[in-house]
Amino acid sequence: MMLFAVTTIVWPVSAQTPADRTFYFAPTDTMQGIHEIATVVGAISDDKDVTTDTDRKTLTVKGTPAQIAIAEWLFGELDKPANQFPLAQQEPDPGVHEYRVPGSADDVVRVFYPKYAATMQDFLEVATLVRSTANIRRLFTYNAPRAIAMRGTTSEAAMAEFLVGGLDTTQQKPGTAKLEYVNPAGGDDVVRIFFLTHVGSLQSFQEVATLMRSLGDIMRLFTYNAPKAIAMRGTADQAALSEWLAGRLDIEGSAAPANTAAQVYRMSATPEDTVRVYYLQHAGTVANFQQIAQFVRTTAQIRRVFTYNAPRVLAVRGTPDQIAQADQLIQQRDRP
Repeated sequence: MMLFAVTTIVWPVSAQTPADRTFYFAPTDTMQGIHEIATVVGAISDDKDVTTDTDRKTLTVKGTPAQIAIAEWLFGELDKPANQFPLAQQEPDPGVHEYRVPGSADDVVRVFYPKYAATMQDFLEVATLVRSTANIRRLFTYNAPRAIAMRGTTSEAAMAEFLVGGLDTTQQKPGTAKLEYVNPAGGDDVVRIFFLTHVGSLQSFQEVATLMRSLGDIMRLFTYNAPKAIAMRGTADQAALSEWLAGRLDIEGSAAPANTAAQVYRMSATPEDTVRVYYLQHAGTVANFQQIAQFVRTTAQIRRVFTYNAPRVLAVRGTPDQIAQADQLIQQRDRP
């Protein structure tokens, strides 16, 4: 009698073998909430095959095991009872909501809950500011619980954490250290947050932000209107200039100091190294103030001349000779 051995060969499942998984929404019961979670899950997991059934309240994901693992973590993070309470009833959550993608040392998924952003407009401004300042391509929102989900490097996640926490005015105390984050990835890469406490209207706040962005050649400078917060990312020199400008522009119209030579800042390693802030005491109307600014710009041939209308502030950046000429021109025009 001959015996035959039968061998069963089990092939390992490849990390790229497609699979599918269906998740059932429990507390999330609105069509908008279901679609928002599906959008976040698909975008963060890089999976285009994500479908929903709003009648059965399900989300189905078809993708690699790695994509499904990310989807499972995100779904559990976003579809939870705590996210369904009205915002005012949700408890502050100091925990770190993070998922490390297996097989990668620098691939992180994070979820932040900036519940201090009371209105939808505030929340979207915070999300835009974080996305743009940290340059995070995959950052999306789930509106009802004020959740921001992102996927990026460890450095990007740390920068996002600094920004989300730094914008929370309820945690800021007078006399605390300046809000600064130096990118540990290296290079001359600094993030700063400034709060302007004396600028009156939203228009004035935006004028100050535009002036700081333009005068410092800062590509990444963004605003959060409700607390009048400005976040910037640039070199250490740009951060120092921004701090100097914030100290001289965060004033009320009636509090503008006299026009003194002390309002001068010297930059480094640039021909146009001199920045000067002027407080015009006798410009009168906004139209007259703007005429003086244009006169200084064209006569002294200074390309960076910017205005802050309410307190009649004129900020100029140029060479020492150009600034000297601007001094003379403003003395001639800013008279009773």
